[in-house]
Amino acid sequence: MQMLCVAALSSILVCAFDTAEFGAEEALERMRHGIPPSNVASGGQNTEDSGSHETLTCFWAAIIRDFIAASQFPTTFAAVQPRGLFDATVLQYGQQRKLHEEYYSFDVVADRREWIPPLIK
Repeated sequence: MQMLCVAALSSILVCAFDTAEFGAEEALERMRHGIPPSNVASGGQNTEDSGSHETLTCFWAAIIRDFIAASQFPTTFAAVQPRGLFDATVLQYGQQRKLHEEYYSFDVVADRREWIPPLIK
């Protein structure tokens, strides 16, 4: 398994917090608006070949949404405590950089601009 890069892992943790705090739809919107400037701030670009990726953003938002729904954290405060949601998220997904490959039968990374729903799972 390959560990997620720091930027991807940070995005997943932010998504986990936002999902727990604001709900899945608001979290996805926050990710859509937050990732592009974050890429630029860290020296990246948002082009056809790099930066924000709509399908992977939506994919991970759905994975995190389902993970939180299956978890039993009564409040956001409980979720952010040690051994709470953040730790559980890192333990569950921190080494699953290519998890999307289990859900798509083609190279989904090639198309960055629009959401493509999973085809396999």
